[in-house]
Order: sequence, then C-alpha cells, then structure tokens
Amino acid sequence: MSDLYELRLDWHLRTTLPAALLAELRTHLGAGPAEEDDTELLLDGSGPALRIGGVLSGVVAPIPDGWALVARQEIHAEMLEDLRALLDRLAPHTAAPGVVGSLRFHEHETGDALEVRDGTVTGIDP
Repeated sequence: MSDLYELRLDWHLRTTLPAALLAELRTHLGAGPAEEDDTELLLDGSGPALRIGGVLSGVVAPIPDGWALVARQEIHAEMLEDLRALLDRLAPHTAAPGVVGSLRFHEHETGDALEVRDGTVTGIDP
C-alpha cells in the first residue's frame, strides 16, 4: 500500500504575488534553482504518474490580471505538511476565494476540495 495522493490545482493568483514567493513557486515546479540542496520539490513531477494514472504536470504562467497555477501531481503523505505550508503562503494572494483544487488519496474515487477561506487553504490535513 502506498501513501500517495493526487493533487490538482487550478488557481488564479493576483498580480501582487511577491517576487520571492513566485520564485519559490517556480522552484517547486522545477523551473527555478533550489535554494538548498535538500529542498523537497512539491510540484515538479512530469510525465506518466506512478499510481494515480494519467500524466503529471505543473506550470505557473502570467495572465492579464495575475498568475495561473495549474498542476496535477502525486504527493506522498510525508509531504502534506510542506504542501500545506506552501499553499497557505499562496492563499492571501488568491484572486477570488473559493475552490482552487482537490486532494484525493490514490485508492479513493473522490477527494476533498482545496478551498481558500479567510486567507488559508482548507482540505489538507497532514
């Protein structure tokens, strides 16, 4: 048995996203230099998924009124706390509160919505 989760994000972030946080996000996507050799990249998977089926991907791209973060990743249970910390840092920069993605244990058919409420993300319980 594996402790893998399917993470899906479709998140609209405001133009006011700080440059340092954008750089950190790009690092987690595998598109920027890691500040430390032991940095656990959270969103850098690409290609075939091992357990959840389909394809892993992740990108952040500029859009006219901010940034679009779109990702589909396999996340190990040991990484959920780090993932929650990253998403909580992004939450105050959400263009509009509401659902920004989902998290599903790989053996379940449905998952939990990830929702921004009051500047934090709900739906992740490490």
